[in-house]
Amino acid sequence: MKEPSFWYISASTNPLQRLFLTGLSTLFRFGAAVKKTLTRTRTVDKPVICIGNLTVGGAGKTPVTLSIAQYFKGQGKKVAIISRGYKGKLNGPLLVNPTMHTAQDVGDEPLLLSLSCTTWISANRYKGAKAAIEKGADIILLDDGLQHSTLKQDLKICVIDARRGFGNKKIMPAGPLREPLDSGLERVDAFIVVGNADVHRLTFDEIKKPLLQATISINKDDWAVLKNKRLVAFAGLANPKKFFETLRLEDFNVQHTISFPDHHFYTEEELKSLQQTAKEYCADLVTTQKDWVRLPRNLQKNIHQLRIQLDYEERHLFKGLLDSFDKKEEGK
Repeated sequence: MKEPSFWYISASTNPLQRLFLTGLSTLFRFGAAVKKTLTRTRTVDKPVICIGNLTVGGAGKTPVTLSIAQYFKGQGKKVAIISRGYKGKLNGPLLVNPTMHTAQDVGDEPLLLSLSCTTWISANRYKGAKAAIEKGADIILLDDGLQHSTLKQDLKICVIDARRGFGNKKIMPAGPLREPLDSGLERVDAFIVVGNADVHRLTFDEIKKPLLQATISINKDDWAVLKNKRLVAFAGLANPKKFFETLRLEDFNVQHTISFPDHHFYTEEELKSLQQTAKEYCADLVTTQKDWVRLPRNLQKNIHQLRIQLDYEERHLFKGLLDSFDKKEEGK
């Protein structure tokens, strides 16, 4: 799905369109409420941290999830990430093996996460958590699970794209929200804003819970490899412009950019076309790490990936949030 521009800019819909979209939003909200009512929430005997969004599209959940996993691993914890495996053909519960599974099997995000941390896919989060705990997990991280209630969550963290905020604050499809903003703000325990929070300061002033700010930086090795090359960049993300802007802000020599739908699996024809375009510009191809894991393995060596990491502006706040949660769980 391509995000409509009116989700993030001032009114560009006519009255009839607004009325139609509002009606669909009401149906979406009703359907979500019914589903939640009918869903049984179950508990596991290990702490569960959920990292998700109140909006659709990319906000930075993957690097936030990895940063939390790395922190607890540094504390000697056995961490397991549970993902639904979006766009993968396997349902699980299944332990992701990055040397054996492909993005078509388990989804691009779980495959990417599995390169750094033990990762499971499971359409049913409770069953996934149970399987991970049986294999020794001390702590469960739910990737993109704020709107899923099959498993009790002990700490709910909402990730926000600083440039987009909550958009027009309307529920899909009239806006980008997955649920009503007021109820979402109330039930989330902490927020992490990725990017320059001053852009949406008025929006974030509504938040009365712990609010952390983080920025994305480029892997130094990748920067060194790419800094003197001519580049053709491509990406299949919810917001590919963010990737292209990052490249230009880092003064990479970007000759051309090509966008694809979010979580796109590239066809042989598309890959040949990309290679031809790069040849025409006398350039190398570069893409995001999430796109790179979706490429056929025999082509990965010919296409650069740009890896990123998350830097917290006040690291002690991030540490304090997780430490206080850890101590609370140990005291139970």
